[in-house]
Amino acid sequence: WSQAGRSVLHGSMLASLALVLSAYLSPPECVGRRALVFGAGAASLVVPTRPLAALAADYAELQTRLDTPLVAQASMAPALGKVEPKVPGWLSGRWQCEQTLRRYSTPQGVQYIGAAGRPVSEAEASAAQTRSQIGRPVTLELRWRPAPGGGAVEDRPFNARSRLDAFAGRAVVRSALTCDEAGVDAPGLSCTYVEFSGPIVQKQFVNSVRVAAAPDAADGAFVSSDITRTILARRKVAGDTRNFPPLTVDSEVLLSLSSTSPDTASGRLRLVEYLNANDPLYFAAGGKSVSISDYSLALTRLPPEQ
Repeated sequence: WSQAGRSVLHGSMLASLALVLSAYLSPPECVGRRALVFGAGAASLVVPTRPLAALAADYAELQTRLDTPLVAQASMAPALGKVEPKVPGWLSGRWQCEQTLRRYSTPQGVQYIGAAGRPVSEAEASAAQTRSQIGRPVTLELRWRPAPGGGAVEDRPFNARSRLDAFAGRAVVRSALTCDEAGVDAPGLSCTYVEFSGPIVQKQFVNSVRVAAAPDAADGAFVSSDITRTILARRKVAGDTRNFPPLTVDSEVLLSLSSTSPDTASGRLRLVEYLNANDPLYFAAGGKSVSISDYSLALTRLPPEQ
């Protein structure tokens, strides 16, 4: 992978998804890092069984991660044997979401979002392309399903497809399933398997989830953190002898959301990119964020699907 396809995987994330697709169909020098990872973004809400002081501390810590200009990476180890927490019950159903990029930063320098061995100018161009999306709303549909015993769970395959298509500006996903439905291994709390229209597949693992309700959560307000690993690979096609090794991207999706009425909600979303151990600059990054995309969210409830 070189600059154009790696940049698509993060930063303003989904806005340049088309570059990822062309990256697998073009020479390696056309690649960059931004976009795909948001297919895994989610919100979760735990039942408050811990002392209130501890819950308040959890909320304050996650709120800090949502606001700080440089974020320390949390563990990527999968939360084996655990069940994905539920989201608040008011999220159950279909929602029209307007998501708008408000700020994009590369807190340790633009060189950390580029491909190894490529000119820094390519990383600078990728960052500039991301910032050009600031203030431009993207509209998409998101869904959560009622959960047994109350609360709701995210329809991750549907939401992954909806986000990827919306930010690409066209239909780019052929299918999106849970990894279990697709018959592939599924570590972590959740796994989504995406097949694109071209010879590209993607697996998104939610390795762990942290979430905390606001101290006064009468409006259902909460902050959550999803630790996500995305693996993008190209299927071999007849007559194509090029070798594209899988690309692994580590990220964190921080979400702050509250209900403003029975049929509306608002909040913020932060997409944080980290380097993984395969990147030559991994140790130089010091386990800290290399790009941060901050979005505003406005949700409006849609009628049940007929």
